[in-house]
Amino acid sequence: HETVPDYDAPPCDLVFIDGGHEVHEATADIENFAKRSSKHALVVMDDLCEEATYCKGPRQAWEAAVERGAITQLDCQTGM
Repeated sequence: HETVPDYDAPPCDLVFIDGGHEVHEATADIENFAKRSSKHALVVMDDLCEEATYCKGPRQAWEAAVERGAITQLDCQTGM
């Protein structure tokens, strides 16, 4: 919770979030990276699946960010 807010560098154009699995942790990850990202950054987040219980928090945080307009979801790929 301290590393990203204290990171002093140019804004990121690509963000990959693979963090906490509780909704408050995943929300903090999204909010912290939003502060460090360029306006049109590409954000990729791990553990957004629907089947596994450990995906519930990240998925809820992602969906809330999409709903409030913090993230524009382009497409969702599931499985391989």
